[in-house]
Amino acid sequence: MNNKTNRQRLVESAIISVLGVIISLICTYVPFFNLFISFVGIVYIIITFRNGIKYGILSAFVSSFLLSLITDPMYAITLGLVFFLPGISIGYGLNKNKNPFYSISLGFITSILVIILYTKLASLIFGIDIVQTLIQTFKEAVEIQEKMMKDLNVDNTLDSLNIVDMISTVIPSMIVISSIAISFINYYVSIYFLKRIKGISKDFPTLKEFTLPGNISFGISIILLLTLISSTLEWIYYQTLVTNVTLIFFFMFLLQGIAVFSYIIDKKPKIFKSTIIVLSIFIAPVMLNAISLIGLADSVFNFRKIRR
Repeated sequence: MNNKTNRQRLVESAIISVLGVIISLICTYVPFFNLFISFVGIVYIIITFRNGIKYGILSAFVSSFLLSLITDPMYAITLGLVFFLPGISIGYGLNKNKNPFYSISLGFITSILVIILYTKLASLIFGIDIVQTLIQTFKEAVEIQEKMMKDLNVDNTLDSLNIVDMISTVIPSMIVISSIAISFINYYVSIYFLKRIKGISKDFPTLKEFTLPGNISFGISIILLLTLISSTLEWIYYQTLVTNVTLIFFFMFLLQGIAVFSYIIDKKPKIFKSTIIVLSIFIAPVMLNAISLIGLADSVFNFRKIRR
């Protein structure tokens, strides 16, 4: 892989970029596939891993330009910033042989920064408050649901104001969690495809090897201390901060819990493993708290004895 000429890298990047454009168009115009638009960054993870960050950036720029000629230019720019760039960051981490958490962190940090920048620019340039627009959309959806239930003479126990307030409260953590989730999935799906490309002998990390940094306990302690201190500051909404911090930590430990689960079933016979995976699809939603607690315990005691 490292012996390729610049011309070979350019040609390969161009071919894979065309694939990225095609996938983006399918996700844009085919109703069901638009659910998968968040994962188009996988293409740019592969390009960056195989050919370096220079070709990853070039491919993302060219892809965005081609998409702007076919779709709405602002939509193409949004795809390039929100989905392609985080993919490049993850690919860079993979290219530099960094551990899974490092590569995934590059992806979701890039994603969060881009989203913040994008919302600010949209507000300054176009006068559009994306967050308020989202809240208003949720509010209208809840009001429509209330009206439908009223027309059907169905008792509605939901309080639309409370629902909207709750959504408004957790928007920051939802942005962070969605960025982490997308980066996590993109990372491991990319590895799945890279393992099947001929000529790559690299040993890629598996899901069972994912782990949070060894100093995560110290980091959590610092963040919780700062959160506690913030309760004395009048200009900070303490309850909102606590809710968002709690949700983010819950999700991070949930990912580690999933990795522990993968580590356990990996040692089981294939038939038993398949059965457990199928069953987990049905029971996992009611066991999220337990899985997250397992992840927390593993991050503290390092049950899997993984070097961090």
